[in-house]
Amino acid sequence: MQNSYKTRIKVLLLVVSDKELGDHLVQIIQRGASSYFALLVENSQQALEVTKDIKPDLLLLDYGLQETNGVILYQHLQAVNEFRGTAVLIINTPILHENRLHGKRKVFYLMSPLEQDELLSSIEMLVAGL
Repeated sequence: MQNSYKTRIKVLLLVVSDKELGDHLVQIIQRGASSYFALLVENSQQALEVTKDIKPDLLLLDYGLQETNGVILYQHLQAVNEFRGTAVLIINTPILHENRLHGKRKVFYLMSPLEQDELLSSIEMLVAGL
């Protein structure tokens, strides 16, 4: 008898304007969590275009985007109904923010320097909805 269940690949949309950092984050995610597909874009405009066609399981936003910041992009995406329950991880925040994980609001903040284990465990927790 053949095993018929399928594991759905989770889509992570990374919005990081620093190409080197973005590529590094994609590598960390691909090595540390094989059930994820990391899609990297470099600015909020590209993120808005991509999210017309794809609803990611997690948004990983760089606080220090060049044309805006990750919090403003998050607020803009939250205005769109489909993204109200989407988990969000905002990285490189300049100050410590309170992590919120209640109801449909799943927002975590990580300050620099990013620790690989903390990044992966935060992604796992947010995508699982714990």
